[in-house]
Amino acid sequence: MTWPGWSENAPDLTSLSSHDFSDNVRVYFCADCGAHMLFHTHTGNTKLSMFTGVIEKADDLITIDRHIWAGDTIDGGVADWIYEVDGRAVTRHACNYDKDEPQARPIIKQLPHSSSSFDENDVLEASCLCGGIAFQVLRPHKTLSNPPTELAFWQETNNRFYTSICACHDCRASTGALFQAFAFVPTACIKQKDGELYKPGMGTSKPYQASEQAKRYFCSGCGAFAFFEHDDLMLNGETGLLGVGVGLLQSKAGAKANDWLFWGASCVHLGDDANHRPLIEALKRGLLSWGKAAYGNDSIALSEKSMHGIYQKSIRASKASG
Repeated sequence: MTWPGWSENAPDLTSLSSHDFSDNVRVYFCADCGAHMLFHTHTGNTKLSMFTGVIEKADDLITIDRHIWAGDTIDGGVADWIYEVDGRAVTRHACNYDKDEPQARPIIKQLPHSSSSFDENDVLEASCLCGGIAFQVLRPHKTLSNPPTELAFWQETNNRFYTSICACHDCRASTGALFQAFAFVPTACIKQKDGELYKPGMGTSKPYQASEQAKRYFCSGCGAFAFFEHDDLMLNGETGLLGVGVGLLQSKAGAKANDWLFWGASCVHLGDDANHRPLIEALKRGLLSWGKAAYGNDSIALSEKSMHGIYQKSIRASKASG
């Protein structure tokens, strides 16, 4: 496909699966890996729009200039973190940009820090868009007597799961987004609607072997990214630690699920592999600023204890010794 530009010949979409994202929007995604590729509206507009994650050399072609439908996130979502890219302001709109004025950047309030702020019997509902993958997430201390890995996956004093925002090629190419957000959740904390714990391939989830050690699951009905498995984090192929797509989590607090997840300054992973470097650098700066406001002076220290915090420290140590 030649892009940007206009072609009289419409692309062949027969090899892609489709799902009606809403009454007005149809999404086309890869039936093999789940990557969101294209979408169009039903309002007489025949033009197709592309998902940015599948565009090569995105930073040469794409300008990030606005957040739309930020009101649907409840808590602001990534609009709290990305407010300028490459020196250019990124506006924030509650709905669509042609229907409302830009919103002012909100003042970030400090989040509760004590685990006593949460009920250990809480459950977090999770579902893909079509409902084919549906489950509940349990608080970690409620189910675990032994951790599934030596790596830190939850912030114990705050009772929140650690997160990762990955900008690697595989995450971009298998989702259609410029980065993918995961929450690290033990399989023992994921309960299906029938009461059974996590099983590979549960519901309408379909596997894609991304590498020899990594497998990704997406919904075969709507294309939503669901789970990431890696051999280093799975004990016997079925139990261990998963990367759960944050977009599936239905926290009452909002899209960032701040009552369940910890977003540290070190959670941006493989930023050097980013397809839009200015965006990822802006995300890092925004996360650092937001973390100081949301978690206080301990934000960096807490982040360094996370899985990717430990990983980043090992990289820095290796570079220093080399």
